[in-house]
Amino acid sequence: MFTGSVSFLVIGSDFKTDRAAGRLAEIGISVAGDALTLRRERGKIGRRPAVGVYTCRGRQIGYIQPHEVDLILSDIDNARAAFQSREPFGAVVRITLDGSRPALRQPKPSPKLRPPPAEPRDEYCDIFPLRNQSTISRPTPSPTDVRSISTNPATLRGSVREQNV
Repeated sequence: MFTGSVSFLVIGSDFKTDRAAGRLAEIGISVAGDALTLRRERGKIGRRPAVGVYTCRGRQIGYIQPHEVDLILSDIDNARAAFQSREPFGAVVRITLDGSRPALRQPKPSPKLRPPPAEPRDEYCDIFPLRNQSTISRPTPSPTDVRSISTNPATLRGSVREQNV
């Protein structure tokens, strides 16, 4: 027995059964705070009695974990449950046994984003400094100094000659 509202894990949506896809779909459309119903099931999980968890639409999303069932069975008639969050294994629900509405935990605040650390200084960066290609000034060729390379196929040699224009 416990007092206040306590979080419980709901398992069964990842079982290899025909109902698993429907349970995952129902968990997917559930919103934090949705009312849930707890029902004692005929079957057992392991050697313990099963407690099914149903949405307000009447669809089962899974079972309370077997080792936690004993805490709920004594007052299952007064128990109230609310959907808390989706998890890879199924879901998390909040349950109270005194008939009051379960209080959901406040979500944790997201961590503040910090700027990335500055890049460490490279002690060898002055050997070959990088230059921005758009700011490199290139000398413009003068119109009087034009160099051309011509190839004479008859002699198969290249020659460089200067032409003054």
